[in-house]
Amino acid sequence: MGRTDQRTEPVKRNQAIMYAAKLAELGARPPTIAGLLPYLPETMIKDIFAEVRGERSRRGPTPYKTSAHFSSPRNRIQATLALVLFVEYRNTGIHDIDAIIATFERYCQLFGAQTEQKGLSFDRLVKLISNYLHGGGITLEKCPGCGMLHIHDVHELLTARDCPLRKLVPEFNTPYLYKRAARTPQSDKAPAPQPHTAPLWAERSDSPRAPQRLN
Repeated sequence: MGRTDQRTEPVKRNQAIMYAAKLAELGARPPTIAGLLPYLPETMIKDIFAEVRGERSRRGPTPYKTSAHFSSPRNRIQATLALVLFVEYRNTGIHDIDAIIATFERYCQLFGAQTEQKGLSFDRLVKLISNYLHGGGITLEKCPGCGMLHIHDVHELLTARDCPLRKLVPEFNTPYLYKRAARTPQSDKAPAPQPHTAPLWAERSDSPRAPQRLN
């Protein structure tokens, strides 16, 4: 029997309850918490959310469209930063839930001071990460304009003209970018998500799996 991936292993019940409280504190709604912790009863998740937030969650899913990440250069750069942070945290070997929490907390440190500039809620961050990990049409590619990683649609043509930094920062809007882009190989990609034995939020399984204590 092959080794399981500690990053996606189901956690013990007591730890799952603490996770649920932390996720609710960060703004995750019950459907998102249930997706990350599917082994907790739905009623318990709703009760934890109400206790932490002081109110019941509104009904219905969080509105989300992948295109929102590409709707403006600012949104694109913020989504890129969040996704790169997640990949870096995840590559340390910590559990995916811990990586998501660390990513959102760092993201809020950078953008939370001015709420109108923060484009990602916790729920939308989870959906962004899910789309990246599970072939949802989002990838990280090296921009031919600025040479930095940015999120891209898998069907998107990479051109220097569409560089989000060029559109957002005047200093990047120079003809030199196009000359450099012509010499820059466009095959450079971010490291692909490492294969793992379970989805980001572990699905229920009839076969018992021994949970591992996280470091």
